Amino acid sequence: QLLLQGSDFDIDTVNLVRGYFNDVFSIKTSIEKKAELLKDNLDKIAEKSGDVILLPIGADHLGVEMDIANQIEAVNEILKDNYHIKLGSLFDYFKKVEDTFNQFEWNDELRDNSKTFTLQGCYSSRLDLKRENVECSYLLDLANSFVRQQKEEAKYIEGTYTAEIEDDYNNEGNIASAKVVVDKDGKIESIYLDTTYKTKDGKETTKKALGNDYNMKTYNPSAAGEWFEQVEKLEKAIVENQGVDFIELKEDNTTDAVSGCTIKINALVAAAEKAISDARNPKAE
Repeated sequence: QLLLQGSDFDIDTVNLVRGYFNDVFSIKTSIEKKAELLKDNLDKIAEKSGDVILLPIGADHLGVEMDIANQIEAVNEILKDNYHIKLGSLFDYFKKVEDTFNQFEWNDELRDNSKTFTLQGCYSSRLDLKRENVECSYLLDLANSFVRQQKEEAKYIEGTYTAEIEDDYNNEGNIASAKVVVDKDGKIESIYLDTTYKTKDGKETTKKALGNDYNMKTYNPSAAGEWFEQVEKLEKAIVENQGVDFIELKEDNTTDAVSGCTIKINALVAAAEKAISDARNPKAE
C-alpha cells in the first residue's frame, strides 16, 4: 500500500502485485480450472501480502461477469481450505487494511519488479514524470494548433514564383512551367501552367499558345476538352484548394481530383508544387 499526497488531498491506494490482466473469472473454462489458476495467482500474491489480499476483477475494457457471485461461491467451495473470496469494492479492502498503511515506505518509485509478478513498468508512483508528460502533451497539442493555424492562414509569402520541370510525355523533351502569384494576404491569387511544344514544321511554341490548333479534340474526339481548356480547370482547382495537396495522381499520371481534366498532368503538378514550395520558403536574393 502507499499514500499519494497532493496539495489539498491525501489518497490511500495499493501496490498491485498481480495486475487486472489476470482476471481469471472472465476466462472461458471450467470452474475447477479457474479455481486452480486463482490459487496459483493468490499464492504468489500472498508471499508479498498480509492476510487480506486484493484480487482485481474486470478492467478498462473488461466488464465484470454477470454470474460473478455464483462463480465466487463455487470457487470458495473448492478453495475453502486455503482462501475465501469476498465480492466487494476497493473501499471495503481499504477498510480492512487501513492499519497497515503506515508500514509502507514510499520512495517515489515502484518500477522494480524483481520480486513481483506484473508487467514490467506497468505501475509507478512517478508523479513528477506523469505531470511532465501531461505538460508535454499539452504543449504538443498547442504546437499542432499553431501549425494548423499557420497553414489555414497566410500560407505563402507575397510575390511571384516560377518553376520548370522536364515533361517526359512521349520523350518529346518538353518543359512544363508554372507561374504562381501570391497576394498580400498570403493566398494564391493565380497560377499559370503551360508546356513547351515543337510543331511538325519545327516551330518552338507552347501548348497553350497553340490553343485550339493543338488539335487535341481532332485526334481524340472523346477528350474532355482542348489541352488549354483542361489545364485552365486544373489551374482553377489549384487556386481554390490553395495548393496541390488535394491532387492524387493515378498510375497513368491522370487524376480524378479535377473535374473535366483527363490529360496527364504529372509534370504540370510537379512544376506547380515546386513554385508553391518556393512561395512558402522564398530563396534569398
